[in-house]
Amino acid sequence: MNSAQTNHKTQSFTRASRGRREHIMERAFVVAAFLAAVAFALAHATEAASQPVARDWRASQISRYIVSGTLRKSEGSNTTVKLVHSIVAARTPEEALGYFTRSALESHPDFSLMDTLVTLIPANCGFEAQI
Repeated sequence: MNSAQTNHKTQSFTRASRGRREHIMERAFVVAAFLAAVAFALAHATEAASQPVARDWRASQISRYIVSGTLRKSEGSNTTVKLVHSIVAARTPEEALGYFTRSALESHPDFSLMDTLVTLIPANCGFEAQI
């Protein structure tokens, strides 16, 4: 075997092993990219799972609330305090409080609202309110 044939065999062996190495590197790159995509998806899935989900199905249901408030009227050294109650149908406690505040201050214009308390009336309490 002359040196030209040996050199040719060495070059073909180097070319074949380089092609094989490139093929292995391509596979390694594909596997690494896949693992990175899976890790990215899992990170975002756990992040999304940790955030509260907005469930507004209750927001469309009307509930009944009993709202109590204390009204105060000051005239010089005399102070008058009234306790006012109302049963309000609303979607949220905040909506019930807003309705109560408006109606209480309209019906008692000389008074100011000191404090309020909003309590949900359970649906199965047996109390039938006519609103």
